[in-house]
This record gives sequence, structure tokens and C-alpha cells, in this order.
Amino acid sequence: MARTLLLVGVGIAIGLLVWAAGGPTALRPAGASMSDGSVGTAGARGAAGPVHPVDDTATDSNVSFDERGLPTGTDWEVVTARNGSLFASDNSTLGADVNETLPDGVYNISAAANEPNYETYGAPSTVALTGTNTTVVERFWLGYHLTVAPNGLPYNVSWNLSLSADGLSQNVTLAGDASADFWIPAGPYTFLDASSGFVSSTGSGAGDLAHNTSVSLAFVREKIPPGVLRVSLDVAAADVYLNGVVYPGLPSGRTSFNLTPGVWTVIVLATGYAPYYNVTRIVSNETVTMNVRLAANPPSPAPPILSATAEAIVTLLGVGLAVIVALYVLAARRLAHR
Repeated sequence: MARTLLLVGVGIAIGLLVWAAGGPTALRPAGASMSDGSVGTAGARGAAGPVHPVDDTATDSNVSFDERGLPTGTDWEVVTARNGSLFASDNSTLGADVNETLPDGVYNISAAANEPNYETYGAPSTVALTGTNTTVVERFWLGYHLTVAPNGLPYNVSWNLSLSADGLSQNVTLAGDASADFWIPAGPYTFLDASSGFVSSTGSGAGDLAHNTSVSLAFVREKIPPGVLRVSLDVAAADVYLNGVVYPGLPSGRTSFNLTPGVWTVIVLATGYAPYYNVTRIVSNETVTMNVRLAANPPSPAPPILSATAEAIVTLLGVGLAVIVALYVLAARRLAHR
């Protein structure tokens, strides 16, 4: 009997606790993404709105999200997040404003519409609530994707693209093998492109965006203007070597060469003169003057001249050698006849 009374008492206590808590609460998502064609929590339809965290110390503020640019009656949604977590999600199905009462603080906000190709371009991404009524304009634009792809750039060479459309502008810097993808309002657009050391087939362009569009840019290496080497020779018929390439038989005086920027080795050769060597750096659109003065080779030494005494001695030696040879020949003949 006592055990039965105890069980009845526990059951009564549990029932009272459930009644005091207002019954069980079902958990459900704060709001579905507009990308799947549905809308978020139907706060604007009169159903139960989102449950906000309780903060007895915070002051509440009223914030109104004012939609602009959508076709009349388009479903749209505002998602409010705070401290990295979803805070609220409310929607409107009549094209009206979305109104929320939130504790003061800084919130991340985003808006989406159940209408293809409409996005909030350039809208604020945060709102700070400080106890006063606040209005945030969510401007929707009809737009499309514009993809700009470079060709001919090395992967390690960056390029820059500036894009303007409907009074809005974007600037990006990307690697040479990366494309730029923009979502921009429908209608006219212009762009400028640049890459250090390269030029594109357009440099700038314009169009009228009415659907997703791709643009290809062909980049080629920029032609660097040459520099000038001016060689002044003081002898004629000289051969000039520039980085191993010979320009033979140049006349005396001044001769100019258009050369690509860089380091150049200069050698000048002429018969009867010592070689000339030099190294210079050529810079684009600049002139380097080189005055070449060749040094004449020293004259060859004359053959030695014998004195009279030396010549007499050489003559006597020659005569004596001839006499010896003649006597040797005669003696050999006599021996042969015996």
C-alpha cells in the first residue's frame, strides 16, 4: 500500500511540473534558406517568432529592415546573427518591412529573396543597436555573374581588374592562373585590366549584362623600348663585338646601336691596335656613349746587324770549313785508287 501511494505522489508531482512549464516545446529550425524556394520562420505571418536568448540586463531596440528593388509581393528573408550564432530569422511575404525587437548589441545581418538572380549588392553586413529605433535598407538588385579569365600570364604574375556597374565598383588582384568572378547588377558595365610587364588584348572593355557571361583576356609580354649604345671610334675598319655579335669594318667616327635593356660586353679589334674591352648596362629609352681609343701596337724589333769584325770571322770560318771538306774529299779519292 505504501509503495502505491509513493508512486501516485511522484506522478502527481511530475504532472504539476509539466503544467507549470506550459507544456512541451517542439524544437524547429529558425528558418529555411530562400535558395530552396521556402521561407524562414513565419514571424510576419502571425505565427510564433524566433525565441531570443534571455538577457535581463540588455536594453531592447526596434530595428526595421526596409526592402528595396524586389518585384511586388516577393518573399524575402532577414537573418540576424550574433557572436557567430544564429539569433533570429524573419521573413515577409507581402513586400513589407521586416521588424524585429532585439537586445542591444552588434549583429551580423544578411538578406535573401525567393526570386532568381536578385541579391543584396553593397548592403550593410552589420548593425549596431544602442537603444534607439533603427532602420536598415536592404537594397536588392537584379544581376548576373560576370567571369573574367586571363590567358597568357604565368601563374606567378599577378593581374588586376577594376569593374564598374550601376555606380558600384569592385577591384581585385589575382594570380596569373586565376579567374575573377563578379555578381553585378544587370545592365551596362565597364572594366579595366592591368598586369606589370604584360598588356592584354583589350586593356579595357564594356558590355551590357543580361545573363551570366564569361570574358577572356589575352595577355602578351609588354615590349620594352630599347636603349642606345653610341660607340665613337678613332680608327677605321674596326670590328665591334656586342655580346659576341660582330659588326665588321666599321668606319671611324660615331656609330649607334639599338639594344635591349641589360648588360652588354663590348670588344673592339683593329689591325695594328691592341684590343679594347668594356662592359656597360643599357637602360630603356636612354643612351650610353662609349669613346673608344685604340692603342697602337709597338713596332716589331729589327733583325740584329753584325759588326765588320764579326763578319770577317764568319767569312774565315766559312772558308776554312770549305778547305777542310775539299781536303777530305781528295784524301778519300786517293785511298780509293790504291
